[in-house]
Amino acid sequence: TRNRWRIPYFIFGINAKYFLFMRAEEILFPSWKKPSSVFDKVVSILLIPLAWLNFKMLELMLNFQLGLRKLNMLPKDNIADIISIHIGVDTEGFVELIEAGGIKLMNSNVKSYEVELVKGRASNFVIFENGDKIEADIVIQATGWNTDLPFLPQDLKDKLIDASDGLYKLYRFSVNPELPDIGFVGFNSSFCTVLSSEMIARWLVRYADGMLEHQPSPSEMDANIKHLLEWKRKVRPVAKAVHGNSIAPFHYLHFDEILTDVGAKVKNNPWFVRPDVDKYRKCFESSPKYCVARLKDPATKSFPIDYLKDYYDQGYKSSTPLAQ
Repeated sequence: TRNRWRIPYFIFGINAKYFLFMRAEEILFPSWKKPSSVFDKVVSILLIPLAWLNFKMLELMLNFQLGLRKLNMLPKDNIADIISIHIGVDTEGFVELIEAGGIKLMNSNVKSYEVELVKGRASNFVIFENGDKIEADIVIQATGWNTDLPFLPQDLKDKLIDASDGLYKLYRFSVNPELPDIGFVGFNSSFCTVLSSEMIARWLVRYADGMLEHQPSPSEMDANIKHLLEWKRKVRPVAKAVHGNSIAPFHYLHFDEILTDVGAKVKNNPWFVRPDVDKYRKCFESSPKYCVARLKDPATKSFPIDYLKDYYDQGYKSSTPLAQ
């Protein structure tokens, strides 16, 4: 076991969302977006010392507010290196209970469980690797969870999941060109998962019908997937959490890509506020109208891409599903 950084809901009275959700904070992390010009490369280099200072100040604030050093809970990791979907939240009252003795911290791993007779009755004990032993009425095995797809045949899993490290090979955290009939909603988990799931769901229906403003080719998707895997492995290893199926803390970057793909005319470019649901609704409303078109040939039970594109180009605006 090791100490981990935890973020309280409020840091010196400021909602933690403003530390983790802002675009201005997001650009301080090395993202998967390639610099598009020499200017972008220069800016990214100049931001390195600013990013270091920013996160060191955040560490000092958390240490002071939560008393981490005093409680022997100060992590050795740099907080910038571990901010992801797995960063812990400091439950209200947690530190206070530790200080009052209501919670006893054990910085060790469980070695075994034993039953001993104490004053003529059987008592349950937990034995730790450091030699400590405590009596316990209940042991909660808080082991977390694993992402698995038991409903998929193994041959499809082999195409989707990299055997070397378990990373999912997904374009926009949703689709794989080798699995054209499968798409995922929710594998772009984030600090605002309801919004990110809604965004990728709207993207996915357009992608499936070939009605994105920028419909990627299989080769383009493959190149993007390879780049994303390399970035997770070499640039930001913490992004490998949950099989690499998380966009945190790059919410704005991911949402920008989605809006570009759907052809949104209105962008959402604030620097110092968290993602706003209503603003993203307006962004989607500015994109070319999407609808389910009538089947060209009902006998085939299919939606021909070229036929849908004709409807799309004509600006078909009916919001009523016409397919039977």
